Amino acid sequence: MSSHQEPRRQEREGTIADLVARCLSASEEQGTHADIVEICREHPELVKDVERALRTAVRIPTLPSVTAASDPRIGSLLVDRYRLISRIGQGAMGTVYSATDLELSRQVAVKIVHHYFGDESKALARFDREASALASIQHENVVRIFDRGVTDEGSPFLVMELIDGVSCSSILDWAEASRATETARLANDFGLQGIEESNLLRQVVRWMLNIAAGISAAHSKGIYHRDIKPSNILIRRSGGAILLDFGIASTEGAATVTQTGAAVGTPTYMAPEVLSGKVQRQAAQDVYGIAATLYHLLTLSPPFKGSPSDILTALAIREPVPAFKVRPGLPRDAQAILDHGLARNPAARYHTVQDLRNDLEAFLDHRSVSVRPTSALVRLGRRACRSRLFLGAAVALLAVSAYFGFEEINARAAVARSDAFEAVWPAVPANLCIVTKRNRGYANFSIRSSIHADLDAVVATGHDSVPSRTIRALFLWDQDDFAGALEDFDAIATTAYLLELASRYRAAERDPAAALDLADLPPVLEPVDHYVA
Repeated sequence: MSSHQEPRRQEREGTIADLVARCLSASEEQGTHADIVEICREHPELVKDVERALRTAVRIPTLPSVTAASDPRIGSLLVDRYRLISRIGQGAMGTVYSATDLELSRQVAVKIVHHYFGDESKALARFDREASALASIQHENVVRIFDRGVTDEGSPFLVMELIDGVSCSSILDWAEASRATETARLANDFGLQGIEESNLLRQVVRWMLNIAAGISAAHSKGIYHRDIKPSNILIRRSGGAILLDFGIASTEGAATVTQTGAAVGTPTYMAPEVLSGKVQRQAAQDVYGIAATLYHLLTLSPPFKGSPSDILTALAIREPVPAFKVRPGLPRDAQAILDHGLARNPAARYHTVQDLRNDLEAFLDHRSVSVRPTSALVRLGRRACRSRLFLGAAVALLAVSAYFGFEEINARAAVARSDAFEAVWPAVPANLCIVTKRNRGYANFSIRSSIHADLDAVVATGHDSVPSRTIRALFLWDQDDFAGALEDFDAIATTAYLLELASRYRAAERDPAAALDLADLPPVLEPVDHYVA
């Protein structure tokens, strides 16, 4: 393997590892199979590789526990102060350990970022966002940060409060399985103490009141969480709820899309306006996230179900089923809070998280809340409007398709192009890649015509245009079809090196008597440059 191929192979394997980690993480969070095409939308050519890797991963379910037990970091000392005791969690972005702060003789949590997964710059940027956000917020319902640093291997880490508690996702799974309505079993099953309510519905509301208080404190600092969901909430053994993971938090005025075509947040709990990438009030995103999480906890069903693509499509054109229909007997004020927290129009939601917090407090105090449930007549009117304006609904669906669906369509089309390419590429003679013109020429006209047709078929697939157009350009140049060759060169000329190369061929075409000048070309920097060179 050449020195140029090795880095590309390592980069490809690293990308596949990152995509597999994201698929496994998504499956764990959503309780269903991950939408592989959606997760691989930026690398559609790797869909098949990721699928094969996942099939291997599911056959070795004991791997995580074995890896955790043999983690070489356990027992190690970070910056001569933090002794890692055990692994307590792992995701695509990093691993969390319990540790002892030897200087202050206390137990802490240490989160170490995976510097080897995916785009390192993005992982480090997420780390910096989380560290900055947590450092600026001091609230009992937001996890506290104590310190930060870098391991000897160069991986950044955060030192945070070690919370003695249980994930809200675990309690949600327990509630779905047990259908419990009282909180008495929480002490026995999870060791939770200090539970203030005997009724589970009211206790869930109290937990979300805790989260609203923490988010309100974050908003007062101009920080927006943007990914509120059960897996980012811990319930302390002492009974209160605390919010974790500010990795995709945003500050006032910051962009709400992390990269072109990639919306932030988890689809199940994401506000509808995020689909457009034009969020006017970031506070409204967190209002929606709190309400969506509360909806899930109260009804034991998320606002929308299905694959990420199904959820995003529903999010673009529908409202959640009213909670009282999923959970009969739901108090009217609880339905009112959900209706105004989950309003599709951000302007119709609670204006601030503090307003939502006030109504949650009123509900627990048996006072009237400030809002009223959406009436059946209004719901009917909205549904009728959507039916009457079916074209408008189609346009809305088209809009979300343009944002997300087209990515999936493009990914599937890319797979189809790859399959078509693999079917016709073997017909191209290998000697066309030989540098010396004498060794790649064909005197027989019918053979040349057949090769020309094969090259046209390869280029027509639209897959991997650099090798196919490069080889066809050389073939056409050999046949004195200079115009056709230059068209192919222009199509792949995307770097300084290739642009200048195309201009040299163009100069040679204008003066056939002159030799092709390939001296003093720009440096060969990109992989495409290396291939063409």
